[in-house]
Amino acid sequence: MLMNLSFTYKSDVLVSSSLVDMYIKCGNIGDAWRVFNKTTTCNIICWNAMILGHVKCGRAHKVLELFLYMQYEGRSQSLSSL
Repeated sequence: MLMNLSFTYKSDVLVSSSLVDMYIKCGNIGDAWRVFNKTTTCNIICWNAMILGHVKCGRAHKVLELFLYMQYEGRSQSLSSL
């Protein structure tokens, strides 16, 4: 269940990255996506959490899609993204 934290995580990339990571680790990709999509500025940690979550769930097509979109957005990849 996604909590109503819109006043906090939209503007705080650290909080949003942590929430995405937490939801992914709990296997709740839907809520992770909701936080990810509402975050105004996703950093590499946020992107990597989403990619890793889809890797763990066996969603290879989504992993590739996220990685390519991250490149399209001009986000620099870290070694963990690769």
